[in-house]
Amino acid sequence: MRILTFILVCLIMTYTHAEPRAVKKTVICADKTAVFEQLIKDFGETPQWTGVSPTESTQVVLTVNLKTGAWTLVEYRDNWAC
Repeated sequence: MRILTFILVCLIMTYTHAEPRAVKKTVICADKTAVFEQLIKDFGETPQWTGVSPTESTQVVLTVNLKTGAWTLVEYRDNWAC
């Protein structure tokens, strides 16, 4: 029974392994200061990590609410954040 279960799990993992694909999604952008103020005020999220996108020359910031675990990834350039 264990062997049959193992084989079944392996088959399921083989056939359900997702292939990467491009997806078009609406992205809302606004003034950078307003975006960060809203994340802090409305969601209690504060910046926890920052980085730079090597392909887009943009800044990337991860904001997190440490109590709830909610998070947002913000990408911005100049005064526009998305």
